[in-house]
Amino acid sequence: MRKVLPESFFKLSIKEKTNRALLALASLLFFFAIFDTLLSYALPILLTAHGFSETQLGLIIGSSSFFGAIIDIFVSRFVKNTDFRKMFLLMIAGMALYFGVLFASETIVMFLFSMALWALYWNFLSYGLYNFVGSTPETEHATNWGILDIFKGLGLIVAPIIASVALKEGVTPLIFGVSLVFLFLVYVFYTLLVKVSDTPKKLSIKTIDRVDYRKFLKVTRIIFPILLMDILLAIFDMSFSTIGPLISESLKGPHALGGLFLTLYYLPTVIMLWLAGPITKRFGKKRTAFIGFSIGAIGIGTFALFGKGVILLPLVFVTSMISSLAWPAIKGCFADYITRYPKYEREIEILTSFFGNIGCIIGPVIAGFLAQHMGDIEALSAIGVVCGVITLVVWRTTPRKIRII
Repeated sequence: MRKVLPESFFKLSIKEKTNRALLALASLLFFFAIFDTLLSYALPILLTAHGFSETQLGLIIGSSSFFGAIIDIFVSRFVKNTDFRKMFLLMIAGMALYFGVLFASETIVMFLFSMALWALYWNFLSYGLYNFVGSTPETEHATNWGILDIFKGLGLIVAPIIASVALKEGVTPLIFGVSLVFLFLVYVFYTLLVKVSDTPKKLSIKTIDRVDYRKFLKVTRIIFPILLMDILLAIFDMSFSTIGPLISESLKGPHALGGLFLTLYYLPTVIMLWLAGPITKRFGKKRTAFIGFSIGAIGIGTFALFGKGVILLPLVFVTSMISSLAWPAIKGCFADYITRYPKYEREIEILTSFFGNIGCIIGPVIAGFLAQHMGDIEALSAIGVVCGVITLVVWRTTPRKIRII
């Protein structure tokens, strides 16, 4: 275990107030990830059960990122500082509303409303996390983010297993009942977090009142290959989230372990959190991201050759292990640019959020459309091949050194 977790994890002392708060928040994130993933897993199955086509399914799920972008703009303009205790309380309220609306949804309007609520509570989570980590000593920021990512990642691994069991008889009140238990646990650890935490610092949110379009165009032109990579990663991941549950459920019939399909996709993401650092130091961030993602995505492209064969399970694990290197590597690239060119920090942050949202919007739409006309596994294969090939082309045409001058 010590070989996997960062050494700083074992140095945490629950006697220190900051560390008690960190562990309370990490536990909250663990149960949050299970709640969110349970309903995310059930959502495509619920939509198809209500008679929506897979194209409509993709449009509905993709709308959540559209709503997220609108909400982000609204919050950045009108919320000048955040208190993580307030943000997390609003997040829990949003989760409860999302739960209730999704449970009652039958029409497309209700499902779209639930997507807006989904985006809303994710925004509150994001602002709350930044406020919490920003209130801790600067030297501990990286460690704290790492610990929070570990617990959230563990929730992502556990949730599909629970969902697969809860959905054995289809979308019944059982999946909502199980989700409600984890929502309650989120609230329990929120109250514990409030009890053991200090008053957070008042951290301002970067506003977007004034926009220098020339600077945005300049930065976009120079780092466009990395931004394009960000879009491809988002498209690929959201495609998996959209039709992955349908594939997982379809595999449960032929194979006893078929329900582990999504778990085996998420598991490498957590493992690679600790391997990405040494690998990127050896090969470089851009090369690791481009080559890792292209190999993994093209590997996913071979799924169509095996139909619903049991080989899909080890294959999804291996390909995800390779492609998941791209996420921390690309994030590292953006962090490097901000460090080297601090006067462009605002532009880089807004562009990464904007391009990521584009991928999250069009990914489910493409996945749903292709799944309806090709089949679920074939659609995922096609998206993998296209993303992998584009990534290889971009890699070969991207300068080794990118300078924003």
